[in-house]
Amino acid sequence: MKPIDWLCAEAPGFIELPEEDRQAIMHFSLLWSFFEAETLKINASAAAILAVVHEWAYQGRLNVAAFAESLDYFKARYFKNGTATQHFQGLSLRKGGNMGSPIRRHTEAEQQGERMPKEIVTSWFESNRRRH
Repeated sequence: MKPIDWLCAEAPGFIELPEEDRQAIMHFSLLWSFFEAETLKINASAAAILAVVHEWAYQGRLNVAAFAESLDYFKARYFKNGTATQHFQGLSLRKGGNMGSPIRRHTEAEQQGERMPKEIVTSWFESNRRRH
């Protein structure tokens, strides 16, 4: 049985999705596997993703404008009037671990119009890089 056939039979609602959405799910899965293996060295975490984003931004490798529409969508989905929505809570971002949850703190700070101090992100990234 092909994986797509299994998903259609076993995943509730999958068969009702338009073909374009099914293709997007498959492409995301493939791209995520590649990103996790090559970029995160099979060590995906919210902190690791945030560190990579900051490193690429610092290196000028990100075109932030290309993500503006998506960023606006996620900001509206996860925050309303400066308060986290149930969708944000559903992300289950851990508060523990190295630097707490940097994505949670970064996202909440951005909602309040603040920026995480660059030295915090940089120091976390440097300490994380030395461990790998």
